[in-house]
Amino acid sequence: MAGMAFSSSRNGTFDVFRKRASGVGEYEILLKDANTKRPDDWSRDGRYLVYGVLTQSGKRDLWILPLDGDKKPFAFLQSNFNKLHARFSPDGKWLAYDTDESGTIQVYVVSFPDGKTKLQVSTDGGVQPVWTRGGSELIFRPRSLSQNQIMPLMSVAVTPTAGTLHLGTPKELFQIRFFGGPVVSPFDVTSDGQRFLVISAKQDAAVGPFTLYQNWLTAAPK
Repeated sequence: MAGMAFSSSRNGTFDVFRKRASGVGEYEILLKDANTKRPDDWSRDGRYLVYGVLTQSGKRDLWILPLDGDKKPFAFLQSNFNKLHARFSPDGKWLAYDTDESGTIQVYVVSFPDGKTKLQVSTDGGVQPVWTRGGSELIFRPRSLSQNQIMPLMSVAVTPTAGTLHLGTPKELFQIRFFGGPVVSPFDVTSDGQRFLVISAKQDAAVGPFTLYQNWLTAAPK
């Protein structure tokens, strides 16, 4: 049971919890330690959870929690740079993520679990990569993290080739006014890669009126 993983500071530090996607049952503590942690993605087979750990320097490293065996977490990518928004490929052999190690935020893929092969996906900046369910494309946003800004959604074709990946040239799919900042991805893609669910911001949307109810307890049924 993979379920839904989330982080919460309900016990004092940001630990990682799991709960059934149906909402039935109690939550389970998956990771509890002194570090601030945020889950990124499950592997499709449910065997691994990749999550980010905030370091003392204020950067984020990527760690892996095995869900079987000894269930002992291990560091996967550690450096003096940020590594965010990790996503497992559908076959579980690659991790896509974004990092600022080159001086600008770019999308990369790295082989899993050995971490020996790393390939740059984006060429002009990129964040928040998402695999299509078949693994034939990587979709991502440009590097701009400004809210309510019109920007393109980019796509790169992915072809497995002799133990590595052949990556196509990034191409623009369409432009949209995204809503949301750098932490949570504001879009997802259907299994066939043909439809997108996007949290889009309305330009100059009017704010509705607010109504303040006072002494509402006096009107409540006794």
